[in-house]
Amino acid sequence: MNDKIKFIELEFNSAMYPLMSKVGDASGFDVKAINIKQIWNNKNRKLERSETEKLNKVFQDKGELYLKPSSRTLIGIGLKFDLPDGIHCLVHSRSSVPLKQGLIIGNSPGVIDTDYRGEVGIILINTSDLPVIIKRGQRIAQLIFEEKSNFHLIRVEEFDTHTSLRGEKGFGSSGV
Repeated sequence: MNDKIKFIELEFNSAMYPLMSKVGDASGFDVKAINIKQIWNNKNRKLERSETEKLNKVFQDKGELYLKPSSRTLIGIGLKFDLPDGIHCLVHSRSSVPLKQGLIIGNSPGVIDTDYRGEVGIILINTSDLPVIIKRGQRIAQLIFEEKSNFHLIRVEEFDTHTSLRGEKGFGSSGV
C-alpha cells in the first residue's frame, strides 16, 4: 500500500495541515476549522450566501463562529487531497468534541472519495441546547485513510438459513 498522500494547503500555513496527535498510536489525522462554507439554522433553513459570507468574514477576522442549538454548518478545513487509487478517507468525530461540546459530524462517517479534488468540508451539527463557539483553527474532526474494499452485490432469492444464529432478530435481540 502507498503510505504517502499528497495534499494542497489552500491558505499557506492556515490549515495547519493534518497531524497525528501521537505518531504511531493514533488512527486518525486531526483537522481544523478554517472557513465557513454554509450554515443552516435551527429552522432547517439554509442561510443566504450573503449572510454566510458575512459570518465567514467575522470568522476570518475574529476567529469565532457561534453555532446555535440544532443548527448545522459546513466548515472547510483548508485542504485538498489527491488520494491514490484504492484509498478513500473517512471523516470521524474527535472523541471529545461530541461529549464536551455537543458537536457531531452530520454524515458520520463522512467519505472522501478517491476522485474528489475539492476542499474537504466537515458538516457539524450542534446537538446541545446551548450555542457552541467554533474557533478558527480548532480541531473539529479526524481523517482516517483506508484501502477501499471492492465487493460486488449479488441478488439472491433467499439466504442459506444456517449462515446466522441471530437470523432476522433485530434491535435488542443480542442482549443489549
